[in-house]
Amino acid sequence: MYKHYENITREILDTIKIGDLVRVNDWMSPMLVKAVSKNFFVMTCKKGKDTYYSCLLYTSPSPRDRG
Repeated sequence: MYKHYENITREILDTIKIGDLVRVNDWMSPMLVKAVSKNFFVMTCKKGKDTYYSCLLYTSPSPRDRG
């Protein structure tokens, strides 16, 4: 089973672990988390013989976005 997220926040990033299956926004398929650091995580997904890689980087909201 995978976890589905609409947005990645600092609180969510702090809970993601290597081996988690993650689906973000409208992605078609979940991806397997391969690496996690303080500000990003790396995921992979196999489709046939191909392997796709994705990295999500967390950046704090800008002062303009904080309201």
